[in-house]
Amino acid sequence: MKCVNSAPIVMFIVVLNAVILDSVLQAVTSFEWVEARFGEVLYSRNARFAPNGEAVFYEEYDSFEKHGISNNMLHSSRNFFDDGKVLHQSYDMTSYGGNVLAIRPNAYSMHCEHTPCFTPSELYEYTLREKTSKRLQVIHLTAQSFCYSWIQQGEIQCVVARGE
Repeated sequence: MKCVNSAPIVMFIVVLNAVILDSVLQAVTSFEWVEARFGEVLYSRNARFAPNGEAVFYEEYDSFEKHGISNNMLHSSRNFFDDGKVLHQSYDMTSYGGNVLAIRPNAYSMHCEHTPCFTPSELYEYTLREKTSKRLQVIHLTAQSFCYSWIQQGEIQCVVARGE
């Protein structure tokens, strides 16, 4: 009786499944990537949320410094959204502390620890730098500003993220 080595066939099936799964995941979770300046207003309708509504924000220190924001502020933050309501805020904070909040276009209003930050009549798309790729990720969020807090004083500030 002749034995057939099935290892290559099994490996091929495993790799094929992995490739198909990766393609499907990228199709439903990928964002549009473009080159742009921090705070530039981009009217891209292709950018979208991941199915779970997750959006991750990163910024480089030099970009914050250019906009007059101390590098003591938040280095990264993850926020989850559901129909314009913030379910979790200040999640996945780094040791730098701080707070960055954002809203989806259909949100009625947003408060940053009881300080108004966004109004529905003044919504603008904005971008934030994705740290690892050194590119700007367009996330389909609209807002006039985003909020940050100082570590020492604990003050909540709002920064206009509007482009030229």
